[in-house]
Amino acid sequence: MSTLIGQARSGERSQSITLQRAGGTVEVGYEISEGADGSFILLFQDITAQVRTRTERDRLLQLATVDEVLPTVLHELRNPLAAVTLAVEVLLEEAEPRGDAELTESLHTVLAELRRMSLVFQGIGVGGRRLRVQQGAAIDRAVHEVARIMDRLAHQSGITLHIDVHALPLLPFDPAVVKAIVFNLLSNAIYACRHGGHIKVSLRPRSPEVLLLRVTDDGRGMTPEVLAECTRPFFTTRSNGSGLGLVVCREAVEEADGRLIIDSAPGQGTRVSIELPVPAMPMMGALPSSRRSGLGPIDVHDPVKPEE
Repeated sequence: MSTLIGQARSGERSQSITLQRAGGTVEVGYEISEGADGSFILLFQDITAQVRTRTERDRLLQLATVDEVLPTVLHELRNPLAAVTLAVEVLLEEAEPRGDAELTESLHTVLAELRRMSLVFQGIGVGGRRLRVQQGAAIDRAVHEVARIMDRLAHQSGITLHIDVHALPLLPFDPAVVKAIVFNLLSNAIYACRHGGHIKVSLRPRSPEVLLLRVTDDGRGMTPEVLAECTRPFFTTRSNGSGLGLVVCREAVEEADGRLIIDSAPGQGTRVSIELPVPAMPMMGALPSSRRSGLGPIDVHDPVKPEE
């Protein structure tokens, strides 16, 4: 109370405080004034809704700014990146016949990083593009391509990546958007896992009319508070995160009449499932060339319920 009285006497009339309570936090605004007789009047008001509205407004303004400048920035980055990638591929073709193992390995490493950078740009640059399109595409190959590139990053972190992709007919989805979704989900999973962790990415028909894409990890998991906020624009728990990855995934999936479901618990890992309605398709098995990176089957800890 002495602090409040001091604020009133110094001219600070209005302030706000954050109170913790079961189920979340409450923003409380208060105003204090001093009467002629030396007494003080203290008024309290719950301003949680106003604070959330203001925060959401600021996020939308940030998002509008990003949407405005991002295409130009990505265009300026993609062109030189494509040129550098092509140059490294040419150098690699020339180095391999000479049998220079050290140079070849170095060029493979550079090329892998360049392709990962391309995926990063693709992952943040598909905002506004539709996942569902008219022309059919090889979605299974798109998922494989991303998983192979991300496998190197996972291996560097001591994480095992298991790929289980079933053969699929051509489906009406944009491969670039599919790659962006898989890249964002795998990036989050790698970040969440510790050395020795496991990640599984699978793509298969859940039924003849529903396609199921799932990324499961046995990492640190999310608290209920983080889980509730993780698909909001600019929300991130990573020091270098943009807070847009899951937003891009959710918006693309929902626009295609699909569902994005996240199951997670602290210390129990995370499972992200994407269900997409598709034209009726045959139930096919795993691709013979599923490229499991030399890895055998793994037992990925399922935090909520077993694979369906």
